[in-house]
Amino acid sequence: MYSENRKITGKLRLSDWYNRPSIIEEDDNSCQLTRGLSTQRQNARSRDHGVGKYFKALIACGLSNPTSFEDFEKYMPRKRVYKSWSDVELAVAGPLETLVNGTLAGPTFLCIMTEQFYRTRNNNINNKNNNNIKNNNKNNNNNKNNI
Repeated sequence: MYSENRKITGKLRLSDWYNRPSIIEEDDNSCQLTRGLSTQRQNARSRDHGVGKYFKALIACGLSNPTSFEDFEKYMPRKRVYKSWSDVELAVAGPLETLVNGTLAGPTFLCIMTEQFYRTRNNNINNKNNNNIKNNNKNNNNNKNNI
């Protein structure tokens, strides 16, 4: 937890408070918690959640099978931050992609969001469009399991 001037004011283990959110209602805790979460390094947070590398997302989405930095150039401007093209993080590269016309996302994030929507919609038994959910799941494209 961080104060407005980014000084640590305390530590809070979120899992201890999942079913008791009253801690957030006390004093300035919700703001301090939000500031604390926003100061985490994005790459570390992505790794904690199992977010993969950028090149693996490109492959899973069928966009490209990159083997060098030059293979990224049609998706985003080239940056000289990483030593190897295979080290580029999805959480870093995704927002740098050129937006797909008519959207607010680049091709990789658009692919991920579309796949998430598809899975959410098609795995909802209460969805009126799902007459036979078992058949939908059997026919689902399994190539995107690595996103």
